[in-house]
Amino acid sequence: MALVLLMALGSFGCGGGGGSKQPTTTTDSITAQYSGDSNYTASASAAVAITVTK
Repeated sequence: MALVLLMALGSFGCGGGGGSKQPTTTTDSITAQYSGDSNYTASASAAVAITVTK
C-alpha cells in the first residue's frame, strides 16, 4: 500500500499544476509613516523596494 502511495505521489508531483505558465514578477515599495502627535513631529521612513514573484 505504501509503495502504491509513493508511486502516485511521484507521478503527480508536488506544487500542483504542472502547466507551462511563466511566473510574473511585480516590484513595489513599502514606506512607514507616522502622522505625529503633540510630542513628536510627523515622519516617514525611506522606501524599501520589494519584489513579489507569483
